Amino acid sequence: MDLLAFKSKRNYVIYLMNNARKTYYSKFIEENSSNQSKLFRESKRLLNIQADKTLPPHTNAVKLANDMGDYFVHKITAIRSKLADSTQPPSSAAKESDHITTSEMTDPSFSEFALLTEEDVKDLALACKKSCDLDPLPSSILSVQLDHLLPVITKMINLSLKTGRFADEWKNALVHPLLKKPGLELVNKNFRPISNLQFTSKLTEKAVAIQLQTHMLNNGLFPEMQSAYREHHSTETALLRVKNDILMNMNMGHVTLLVLLDLSAAFDTVDHDILIHRLQSLLGLRGTALQWFRSYLRGRSQQVTINGALSKKFGLECGVPQGSCLGPLLFTIYASKLFSIIKSHLPSAHSYTDDTQLYLSFRPLESTCEAEALDAMEKCIADVRSWMINDKLMLNDDKTEFLVIGTSKQLSKVSVSSIRVGDVDVIPVYSAKNLGSWFDSHMDMATHITKTCGSAFFYLYNIRHIRKYLTSECTEKLIHAFITSRLDYCNSLLYGVPDHHVQKLQRVMNASARLIFCAPKHCHITPLLKQLHWLPIRLRIEFKILLITFKVLQGSAPKYLIDLISVLPPSSYDLRRNNKGILLSTPKRFTKATMGDRSFMMAAPRLWNSLPISIRSACTTNDFKKKLKTFLFKKAFC
Repeated sequence: MDLLAFKSKRNYVIYLMNNARKTYYSKFIEENSSNQSKLFRESKRLLNIQADKTLPPHTNAVKLANDMGDYFVHKITAIRSKLADSTQPPSSAAKESDHITTSEMTDPSFSEFALLTEEDVKDLALACKKSCDLDPLPSSILSVQLDHLLPVITKMINLSLKTGRFADEWKNALVHPLLKKPGLELVNKNFRPISNLQFTSKLTEKAVAIQLQTHMLNNGLFPEMQSAYREHHSTETALLRVKNDILMNMNMGHVTLLVLLDLSAAFDTVDHDILIHRLQSLLGLRGTALQWFRSYLRGRSQQVTINGALSKKFGLECGVPQGSCLGPLLFTIYASKLFSIIKSHLPSAHSYTDDTQLYLSFRPLESTCEAEALDAMEKCIADVRSWMINDKLMLNDDKTEFLVIGTSKQLSKVSVSSIRVGDVDVIPVYSAKNLGSWFDSHMDMATHITKTCGSAFFYLYNIRHIRKYLTSECTEKLIHAFITSRLDYCNSLLYGVPDHHVQKLQRVMNASARLIFCAPKHCHITPLLKQLHWLPIRLRIEFKILLITFKVLQGSAPKYLIDLISVLPPSSYDLRRNNKGILLSTPKRFTKATMGDRSFMMAAPRLWNSLPISIRSACTTNDFKKKLKTFLFKKAFC
């Protein structure tokens, strides 16, 4: 009897615990579901997947913080010293670029910032959720009392913008050491300093960044092939253009050399004097605006925090804060001269902040073409490296990655064994990570798909462990945060890939759908996908290509994608096509199927022209997406 009573009580306690878990998980997911990225970050705690916060062995947190702070500062000092010893006369390309920059001063000047209203500051504050231990109040409390504090915060920000002074108290950053990759040895060199800035400092920087970006966009001051921190630009649009160029080169029987440059502590070595000169000569900054940046850059410091313990302050004589919204934009401006140097050697290059990729194609049938292409690439890298040394940036020679891309038949005709980068001979690799995607030597995206599936199944495995505590709605939200977001990232690059590759991704989606409904492993999947209103992988890829095409036609896409698409002009004859809305010109091809068919400039017209006129004539992006989703859904399931 006692055993039966025990089992009864035990089962009741388990029942109560499980109900408590269900309530907690449901509330947790519901509270974070309004923001997909926030749900992704917060749900890692739910799945017990934490960022690797492992630290070197220590007994005194303050001593470790000081030691790591010393290391971070001495690392930059050593890099700057090495760069000073390596300084060499600038190349002719760099001299020409300097001449252009100095002589052709930007006409549109920017001399003062517009002051903010309380409503402007409120919008900035509501978008800023992350707290800093240096803040007098946590952002969670601050947001509750924001209406009362708005007049004071607005006055502080406007005073900074009006006087051209950035408060000394705002210049100190709190640094959290983060292990670069899981599994690395716990030594200082394997840690990356992640900066966190004070709340009011973030708001002021955001206000300046918005106005500076607007000035650059209105006056065409962004380099065309720089995709970072620009409206309508993204890593996907950058990769889509690079992949398009490579596939079209393969279409002509050419082999492409692709070099992915790697910089060492790029943000931390930015020279303040050179940056001020760039702001003045390239962007036309004058007066109070220029004085504000001088004040912002001078006298910066940082403190390392270890489990709440703070190190001493370390002065920073160079660099821009990577943890701020303004730092990456300033680095983009600082490195904008890069394209002038590349232009004198190569027809193609692309950058996303400090990630630069150089590529050049050649005919593999002629050994002279191969030698000339290799020579042009090496000379370009040498000039870029020389410019970087003189502008206090260090190229990681041995971490630069190099791919030789072509079909198997094309690659069998080349003999490229390495490429010279500084003092290092870089050997070609089969695949390399490129802005979150993976490029490989045959451009079939096999590596990218394999990595995506591996990552998705890892999270699917973890979600399955807590599925019994979740409702179907909560499970679906977690699936969107961890699984479908991965399947959809840069999926426009997957157009035209073989069916056996697409099926790998489809299996991930099918497993996700079955987990949501707790369905058996071998049950029929179509009814589940239809009930979830999920498009199959192949149609999700087409959806993305068509959405980007619509944005191109609306002028809401990068110029480098707009240049790939041409609208078919109305015929002078009374043809039926004149009544079919906007149609795109399809590039001619001379074979039934080519590698170029997978490129954006070939895929976009083919898919767009096949749409009904009711979809092609949509006026807004939301209207187009709604109509397109319905059309593709019927195509898949009806």
